[in-house]
Amino acid sequence: MAVNLSPIQFKRGNLPALVFKALKRTQLDPSFLELEITESLFIGDADKTKDQIYQLVNHGISIAIDDFGTGYSNLNYLAKFNAATLKIDMSFVRNMMESRQHFHIVDAVIRMAQAMELECVAEGVEDEQIATALKNLGCQYGQGYFWSKPLPENSFVELLQNQENSHL
Repeated sequence: MAVNLSPIQFKRGNLPALVFKALKRTQLDPSFLELEITESLFIGDADKTKDQIYQLVNHGISIAIDDFGTGYSNLNYLAKFNAATLKIDMSFVRNMMESRQHFHIVDAVIRMAQAMELECVAEGVEDEQIATALKNLGCQYGQGYFWSKPLPENSFVELLQNQENSHL
């Protein structure tokens, strides 16, 4: 399960306690939780943010850098904040077949993620051509309308069940 977080949630200083309480209440194993943060989080009190991220990671929670490449983009933060996943912003992915610059940016982010042993997710995958190009570049995961539009829980479960049944 992935959850987007805002910088405000980190500024309060009690985010780990809230997350641990929610995990206990829902009985969700921390290894199934990924918290998505944007690069804008790094502007401000980096030490306070870093301490909270380390608490979360030390409990088995994964951290993903969302919309990578559109914000502050200080590469030092990738190592400093224990990110496990880079999510390539859809503005690059959607235009990668029409723009050589965007294609090369996507390729560079994928290669960097591989070199740093980070998972890589391409956002905004809209068609088979882009999905194939990303796969050929070595991108591990994608999200976008190519697979499905956002769905309510019951429709999502039904989609998964239909996919599972079609592979039997």
